[in-house]
Amino acid sequence: LLGYRVIGVDLSPELIEHAPTRAVADHVTDRVSYHVANADSANLPDGKFDMVLILAVLHHMDVESGLKTAARLLKPGGTVIVQEPISLSPALRFIRRLIPISKEYSPNERQLDANDLKTIERYFNIHTRRHYFMTIRLIRLIPSRFQALQNRLSPKLHALDAWLIVRIPALYRFYGSTLMVGRKRDF
Repeated sequence: LLGYRVIGVDLSPELIEHAPTRAVADHVTDRVSYHVANADSANLPDGKFDMVLILAVLHHMDVESGLKTAARLLKPGGTVIVQEPISLSPALRFIRRLIPISKEYSPNERQLDANDLKTIERYFNIHTRRHYFMTIRLIRLIPSRFQALQNRLSPKLHALDAWLIVRIPALYRFYGSTLMVGRKRDF
């Protein structure tokens, strides 16, 4: 943690319950605190955070609202890191509607689209963007009873994804996750 204080916020009591395990392993329990809440109701101070990490949160909520909160919490020039599932291909969105994929944890969730990514860029100067998870998503088509096969294929598909995005950058629109790093815009 490089001397930083970290405040973890999540709506899920189960996730917050497991979070201290990592702090203990990293010997940073004195610098980490946790809140079961959304960032708006956690009584966090405006403009005091050097960094806000948004990990697979926005696709469960109103994107604009989540970004406003992140921008409000950050110091001027503060860093944001956003990792979210995406769907930038209309063809893949159509196919996804045809294939039943469980949404048991969050019935209203959706992958972010190109408009959502533009909204992120309205709030933050994005200087780094990486795309992940294209061929690895094929694992979902293998029945769960073939877990051993899934486990053997997974690292190979991750490696294939990494190789493809470097050699054929235009494939970004078929990837299923993005990581964006940027700084708070001065409005």
